[in-house]
Amino acid sequence: MVHLARLHPLEYVAINAFAGGTPGAYDKFEQDYWSAAATEGLRRLERRLDYDPSFRETETLPSILICIPWRERLIGPMLQRPWILETDPDKADFVIATQRWRCADGKPLILIDEVKRFDRTFAWVYTRPIGDN
Repeated sequence: MVHLARLHPLEYVAINAFAGGTPGAYDKFEQDYWSAAATEGLRRLERRLDYDPSFRETETLPSILICIPWRERLIGPMLQRPWILETDPDKADFVIATQRWRCADGKPLILIDEVKRFDRTFAWVYTRPIGDN
């Protein structure tokens, strides 16, 4: 029996060899159609903020945009700490872009983490430069 805690959150992105495997199929097929990488990116960001509060000290709650359009209502239950949900990448303190929805492209953000599987990135976690609001 496989212990569920040991499963990688992106196990389902594997593609067979005829399609080039996961690396060869990257950006040719929709692999992370559930945007599971966004949840993993969020968990890693929340842990980082929990253990290093000086990383992003603010007087107000931080705002976040998780790029899974048309499913914004599903973001609230994903959160394990208080956040202000944002829909504009130009206003969010943190942005989590996914392979499917790259809403941070061309924005003045700082990349702080990547969620990878088979050496391919499925989510990018960005922060806004401090003082750039």
